[in-house]
Amino acid sequence: MGKPFRHSHSIRSALALLLAGLVVLPQASASAEPTPEPKAHKVAAAPIAELSRDLGLDRAGVERLLADEEAAAAIQRRLVPRLGSSYGGAWFDRGTRRLTVALTDSALAPLVEEAGARAKVVKRNRAKLVAVQTELDDLSRRDPRAAAGLAGWRVDEPTNTVVVRAIEGRPAGAVLKAARTHGAAVHVENVGDDLPRLTSAYLDGGEAMIMPNLSTCSVGFNARMYTNSPVMITAGHCADGGGPVVGFNGRQIGPWWFADRTYDWGITAVDTAQWQQGPWISRHTPDDSVYLVHGSFQAPLGTSVCKSGITTKVTCGIIRGRNETVPLDNGKILYGMTRNTSCQEPGDSGGPYFSGGQAQGVATAATTRRDNDHSPWLCLSKYGLENVSWYQEINYILGYTGARLIVD
Repeated sequence: MGKPFRHSHSIRSALALLLAGLVVLPQASASAEPTPEPKAHKVAAAPIAELSRDLGLDRAGVERLLADEEAAAAIQRRLVPRLGSSYGGAWFDRGTRRLTVALTDSALAPLVEEAGARAKVVKRNRAKLVAVQTELDDLSRRDPRAAAGLAGWRVDEPTNTVVVRAIEGRPAGAVLKAARTHGAAVHVENVGDDLPRLTSAYLDGGEAMIMPNLSTCSVGFNARMYTNSPVMITAGHCADGGGPVVGFNGRQIGPWWFADRTYDWGITAVDTAQWQQGPWISRHTPDDSVYLVHGSFQAPLGTSVCKSGITTKVTCGIIRGRNETVPLDNGKILYGMTRNTSCQEPGDSGGPYFSGGQAQGVATAATTRRDNDHSPWLCLSKYGLENVSWYQEINYILGYTGARLIVD
């Protein structure tokens, strides 16, 4: 596309979906002053500094990691269609900097090795593990109480099992009992009693968006639907604040079109008379620079991922699990979540996750803590622990809705 443009914070009266976080301002009237001409906006190639900070690597280490991860993702895209029902999953190993591909048919191992990946022969293909998780999901959909005693469950490709996270000291419900009937195909992992909560109660991807009740979420991705209608993709629970939503400058973004609370994604219309759209993710810097979205190839398990949100700005981590089912502290259950170690706090909900220039998903929930009833909810790394955060995969949302990302 042509050279992107964008407003600086001081004159941003008509910018579109830009990922950052700002204060709540009063809503402007429809007769507000004309939109000023946008300034050329700066583009950053990758979140080097943030990855360095959050992963403990120097700049050269981050650059090597990103190159290796990009190569692994390319191998995965080429291999998976060729492995058929033998495919057991794939993940990036940070130690060897190589992609590992699991398969049930050892005769296909040379194909994997020739492609540049490591082959691992396993007992169960991914389809079988997904079937086990689907059984557990169905139980919890019929009765959320069946998930009692659990903090989540997912297909875990490196261990070739379905990992069920059981809360120590809590009575087991029907999901855990059903899981145990699958024997070695299920691994039960005991965890503490901190259940995750949605990271908001409360537009460049990551900018603030405010609901009528003054709760705040973060803008996700700019997109198009139907014949070319401008829309924005964010988290579904943000719609609990009603609509239409308003951007950081008090101007209306648009009304909600869809909101799925079970898979936690939502889509709003975008008033393009008020907001300029582009493939932008905010860096939350004084010069108002952005990262560009080039596509939405899914990053392999084990690779780095970053998020932009209004509260914690740009934070990075590692993808730990996919398609995880996550019971929340409010009794609801989320499905299809991707777990990662990025810091995510209230207000970050809906913000864009990205790996390189590839969109990955929108922020949904996180396990957070606070010191007392009057202190804020903080990500676990602020207590010396590994962060536990989730996002909904952008490709799931695009496939379900037919929406198309605006890309560079």
